[in-house]
Amino acid sequence: MLDSLVVEANIIFAALIKKSGNFKLISLLPKVGIKLYSPEFVFEEIRKREEKLLKFSGLNLFELRFLINKLFKPIKSVSKSEYESLLAEAKDIFPGHPKDSAYFALALKLKTPLWSNEKLHKKQSKVKVYSTSELVKEVGMKS
Repeated sequence: MLDSLVVEANIIFAALIKKSGNFKLISLLPKVGIKLYSPEFVFEEIRKREEKLLKFSGLNLFELRFLINKLFKPIKSVSKSEYESLLAEAKDIFPGHPKDSAYFALALKLKTPLWSNEKLHKKQSKVKVYSTSELVKEVGMKS
């Protein structure tokens, strides 16, 4: 049974822009016992893109920050030092995409799948990758 996931930044971006199934899943997965993790830089990455998020979401700054805080509440932020030893192995998975290495290194460290809608991530066999639609089916939730 699935008990934890590494959450990629794009999942969080999509949740904020569309208030999609991603938003619902981030809120509900911990309630069914699934722990969520993300590299600590993800929160800062989201904050740096507030202007873009405001533009695409139609939210005001107060609403956006409220939703960011709500989304990040169930996601445990993991420092680079905790998965750094696996970064080289993770970089070998996708040598052309160094920013994705942190997600794969964290997933390898925690021995847990990655939640990403990036199709390229499925073209490797070291880390199980769930798309949002696959995750909905896996845990038996309605999106």
